[in-house]
Amino acid sequence: MVNMARKFSPVAVIVLMLACLSTVPAVAHPHMFIDASYHLHIHRSHLERIDVEWRFDEMNTALYLMDFDRNGNGQIDPPEEEVIRQRIFNQLGPYSYFTHIFLDDKAANAPLQGENFRVTVEGNKLVMRFELRTNLLLPPGRKIGVYAADEEGFMALDIKTERIAFTGVQPAFSLGERRFGMFYAQGFRFTQPN
Repeated sequence: MVNMARKFSPVAVIVLMLACLSTVPAVAHPHMFIDASYHLHIHRSHLERIDVEWRFDEMNTALYLMDFDRNGNGQIDPPEEEVIRQRIFNQLGPYSYFTHIFLDDKAANAPLQGENFRVTVEGNKLVMRFELRTNLLLPPGRKIGVYAADEEGFMALDIKTERIAFTGVQPAFSLGERRFGMFYAQGFRFTQPN
């Protein structure tokens, strides 16, 4: 009879026990990939509106069409758009439409009102466009950050330099990331001109 305990060194047993005892919590990961565009309208040091465009990945476009394209024409017609507005867009308010604004690295108390929601299919991508209305004072010299964040990690919103625009001011801006809970969000920062 062979003694099995002698085949394992004490170090190997400790390593194995530690491996079994240490657990890594499950982390959500994105299921939806969106190319996000932001156009900020600033007038007299007030952010009045953000025009938002989301271009969905091909897989989620196909899923949206399966769920909402009732007549099967490969497009989102006005009655189908209304269903998407009610079932999806109208539910985004409590999540700030996944758009978070910071002044000098502190969350701005800026309620966002979603309006003028539209959905189209362009090429093989579902495109949602909408406006976020606010009246946030942006004092000169303050650092402003705008981030696209789904704090639950279900959506990955991607922002690129060419998808950021301004009306009223033309500040220099830089891309950046910010931590939201367990996830990082992409965004951009700029300093309000004097």
